[in-house]
Amino acid sequence: MFRLPGPVSVPLRASVDAAGRALTRAAAGPATESNALFLPGRGLRLTGGPTRFEAWSGDTRVLHVDVDETARTVVMAGDWWYRGTYRIHERGGAAWVEYRVENVAERGRWAVPWANKLFAGYRGTMLGTTAIVASRIAKAVDAEQAPEDGGEAAG
Repeated sequence: MFRLPGPVSVPLRASVDAAGRALTRAAAGPATESNALFLPGRGLRLTGGPTRFEAWSGDTRVLHVDVDETARTVVMAGDWWYRGTYRIHERGGAAWVEYRVENVAERGRWAVPWANKLFAGYRGTMLGTTAIVASRIAKAVDAEQAPEDGGEAAG
């Protein structure tokens, strides 16, 4: 039986709570690093909110997105088989971002691997995408913790 690669995790330079806030920050409008950093490089826009969104590419809805700050998760689902979940969790006293992809097809489940070219290299793609999201989380947390005037603290 074919299985998708297991979840991948990347360590973060941030507290679990700060990382969770950064991951789940989303609002209607263009998906950017400051709004929906979990959608790296896709050129999408979000509608809806504050916790349930639709992601659009032009006039085509491509994803349903649910954000949950309390659970520190973002769940993205396509219309056929795809569900991708980002989750911030603690491991060994450090914050990690985890990305898991699941085949949730109710019909034609067997066709998913063939439709996606047997997922050759997919684990590497997942790890690369997760590293991008982790970098964006660290950048967002750094910006949140920076002094408001942008200068060094007086000493």
